[in-house]
Amino acid sequence: MARSGAKTANRRIRTLKALWNWHKSELNGNPWQAVKPFPEEEFVKYVPQKDDVEKVFAAATQQERDILTFISYTGARLSEVLNLKWEDVLDSSIRLWTHKSRNGSKTARLVPVGHTLRDVLTRLHPLSEGSPYVFVNPATHGPYRRNQPSICRMLKRLCREAGVREFGFHALRHYFASMLVSTNKVTLCDIQHMLGHQRATTTDTYLHSLCPPVDHLAGVIEEMNQPLKAG
Repeated sequence: MARSGAKTANRRIRTLKALWNWHKSELNGNPWQAVKPFPEEEFVKYVPQKDDVEKVFAAATQQERDILTFISYTGARLSEVLNLKWEDVLDSSIRLWTHKSRNGSKTARLVPVGHTLRDVLTRLHPLSEGSPYVFVNPATHGPYRRNQPSICRMLKRLCREAGVREFGFHALRHYFASMLVSTNKVTLCDIQHMLGHQRATTTDTYLHSLCPPVDHLAGVIEEMNQPLKAG
């Protein structure tokens, strides 16, 4: 706490609680459950605006744009996109795999494919040259790794070239969620499924981290505070 602040300290506490829970069958209780988290300021996550996302797309190469398109149109995690295989590309959907379940096993979910993603897939298929992966690293003929420089530094470089505030791949998932919410045509369950959250509470926390627009309330507040007309 003294060295790094409340947020880092609370993250360590959560990690220690989780560590003990993994071994709860061998241990008698979890001593970290009694450790209370430190108060911390609420963190407002930065979600890029649509025009900034469009500027980044314009600065990207075709391959970079394809990866960003998949995240922006599916809300997928970067690792889910990089590990996507052709066997998981179906007629009107794609199957995304993740290790986010509690016991670490892989789970799958189907997300819809519209004409934009279908066009990308149609163009990428002949470029894969027989590789099982949709996005092929030409150096290895296998998948890209999220920690290799060309991937992990991609958005930082593109944001700089586009002249917009820096955001990362995870922020694109929040951007996707915020765009879904703004349509007023989807449910919390829909968003939970698209993001691949195991629990609705995770999705609810996700959405609460977004700053809702309040500009429309200004006129309402002005109107309700107008003095009563005499007579």
